[in-house]
Amino acid sequence: MSDPNNSACTMTNPCQTEALEYAISNQSKTQTLQDFITSLQTSGVEIASENWVDLENDGKNELLFTVTPPAHIYYNLWIASDYPNGIQTFQAGAFPIANPEFNIETIAPGRSLIKLGLPRNLLWTRDPITNEPTLGSLYEWQNPNDTTDYLAVNTDLKEFEQLQSQLYSSNNFTSIYDKLLIIANHYDTCPYLLNDLTTNFYKFEGGNYYYTIGFVAELVNDKDIAQKMYAKIVDQYPSHPMAALAREKINP
Repeated sequence: MSDPNNSACTMTNPCQTEALEYAISNQSKTQTLQDFITSLQTSGVEIASENWVDLENDGKNELLFTVTPPAHIYYNLWIASDYPNGIQTFQAGAFPIANPEFNIETIAPGRSLIKLGLPRNLLWTRDPITNEPTLGSLYEWQNPNDTTDYLAVNTDLKEFEQLQSQLYSSNNFTSIYDKLLIIANHYDTCPYLLNDLTTNFYKFEGGNYYYTIGFVAELVNDKDIAQKMYAKIVDQYPSHPMAALAREKINP
């Protein structure tokens, strides 16, 4: 930082951030939602705005509030709910103004879209059985009715790539194959495509994905699965580099 006094320069103290998170977490354990803001202010947290909003149209309000950061550059938005088991708090992003505009769109019972005037949306959901709330971010292209767990998809893809690497250094193909099938059975399509709905960044990964499973199926003599995987490449990715090889394996 060549010029700490420059107005474009923001000093961030990680201890202050941790202290803020601790204060919010600590106060949420002992207070009612109605007394939550007052308790935070008493503990030294500077509250910039406070809104009570029924996010789910269920007759119970949630609390949306912003906290003034030490540098007074961006305001941190939080959402708090006090049921079913005490106050739960969720960070909802940082904003240049103290009271960011937002619109609430009820999608389904226990499921609401929070539009914050930025190219991002938040999805507020409440479990229909436990009533536990969750807050997640939607990709710009993502349909709010999409219930895909993208974190789980990414976890599966990382494991898939690790299993691919193990093929070069392991003779235990049965173990690798069993794990590949577990991943494959999670989806009706190639999981790479779930993260690629608006671009063609992964357009060739589907062929590689199915060929890997088919190849390992061959190694463990599961001919039916091997043929099914190779057929998917030919049908869905006819111009893929692996398609010619897949055709030969289907019709040797």
